[in-house]
Amino acid sequence: MTQTILLVDDNKTDRYILKRRLEKISDDLVVLEAENGEHAIEAFSDYEAEREKGHSTKPPLIVFLDINMPIMDGFGLLEALHSMGSASDGGVPTVFMFTSSHRDEDKERSMHWDFVKEYIVKGDLSAEKLKSYLADHF
Repeated sequence: MTQTILLVDDNKTDRYILKRRLEKISDDLVVLEAENGEHAIEAFSDYEAEREKGHSTKPPLIVFLDINMPIMDGFGLLEALHSMGSASDGGVPTVFMFTSSHRDEDKERSMHWDFVKEYIVKGDLSAEKLKSYLADHF
């Protein structure tokens, strides 16, 4: 069964690298991209609109989320996802923070949300760690 993952990061290179790693893990992944929180909300809204039309489309079950982005940052998107609650059948997606921030305050703030499962610092993510993070979801 095909699963959808959403990468939310303003850095095109970081999205590209993570997307390639994800595609190597499984052929059954659809990887969508958004460059900020607003675009991510639009991705979820598009799925909701399709579902309301009767199409059997599923929203992203997993989001890899950067913190520092223009327009709407990662914390803004976490708030929006929490407010959306059970928007679509799958509820709030599982979120993996994927950031360059080593700040303890950012980690603590991120992990406040029960749907945030990991705080991953870019550069520390190996293929093995990525597989283990996703193993519980596929």
